[in-house]
Amino acid sequence: MQGLIPLTSLGLFLSSRPKLIDVRSPREFSQGSIADSVNLPLLTDEERHLIGIEYKTKGQQAALDLGHRLVSGDIKRERISRWNSAVQDQGHCALFCARGGLRSQISQDWLSTTNPIPRIEGGYKAIRNVLLHEIESALSVLKSLVVTGTTGSGKTHFLFRFGDDPAIRSIDLERIAKHRGSAFGDVYGVQPTQASFENSLGISLLECRFHFPDSLLLLEDESSTIGRVTLPRPFFQKLLALPMVEIVLPLEQRVSNIIQDYFEGTRELLPDVEGASHQEKLENYFLRSLTKMRKKLGGARFEALRAKIAAGFQDQGAACSFEPHRVWIRELLQDYYDKYYLNHIERHRDRIRFSGPPDEVADWVSSYVENASSRIVE
Repeated sequence: MQGLIPLTSLGLFLSSRPKLIDVRSPREFSQGSIADSVNLPLLTDEERHLIGIEYKTKGQQAALDLGHRLVSGDIKRERISRWNSAVQDQGHCALFCARGGLRSQISQDWLSTTNPIPRIEGGYKAIRNVLLHEIESALSVLKSLVVTGTTGSGKTHFLFRFGDDPAIRSIDLERIAKHRGSAFGDVYGVQPTQASFENSLGISLLECRFHFPDSLLLLEDESSTIGRVTLPRPFFQKLLALPMVEIVLPLEQRVSNIIQDYFEGTRELLPDVEGASHQEKLENYFLRSLTKMRKKLGGARFEALRAKIAAGFQDQGAACSFEPHRVWIRELLQDYYDKYYLNHIERHRDRIRFSGPPDEVADWVSSYVENASSRIVE
């Protein structure tokens, strides 16, 4: 299908998570793009720079002529070949440039004889506008509920316990941000740029609004920042006004959850360090993360915890078990994270609709959805 994805249907198109070919330059792509899009530029950074100079000094036609000279022959054939391969691999797709101008028009024209695909009207700028508007407005129209609870209560796991139930959907903000939200949350590697984070959030919200408009959307209770990315202010303000359910778990069970998530669950996440074992990578990761908390902990408490973490790893090797780490994890939860959470929850106590263990909260959520559906039917 060749043609144009118009602005009027761009939101619906993006909600289906199409595979997109981004023909902007690598530098533009690195500053922000759409998740799972592939960057197959019409022009390299250097070629774009040269054409920009030509445009400023000699005008549009001279810039076009230079572009056709720079991208011709084998270079042109190689770029078309890469586009063709991407189209065949990705199926449902479209291409875009910065503003829907000459770069996407030329790319589409070159592809037209082998793999005609649509381009997006207004390009990346239009995509950004649609997604930012969705972020600002979605929580005003979607039925939403925030899942809260102390550190280690399993909030993120709870988001997905309803499986593929179309009546209950979830958006994992931490997965989109590639960060677990605390000083110890940097386990996914490099975080996306702010723009890329916002784009992924916007598409997730579009998917809910267009394909699951009557569903209940679950979101985890988050601060305004997740690692180095920030929740857009309009979205965060609405998040703070949503009703909540609270997961309550005993301390020892929360310690066990931390061990499962941050020790067992990071084998495939922590970056490779040549010659380092998983235990060595873990120790380096936890000590480095604790250093970020030095100021808040205070010097004496920081040094004490640092020593207990080191001892935990020493004992781990001897015991062939993660259990020695329970000592410092328990202390960190009780003396640090729980105090912050209790202060937070007291400010938002009036938003909590139900508190209890995960199974009871899940039953309440299911009943909440069923009752809401009954009211709609009536």
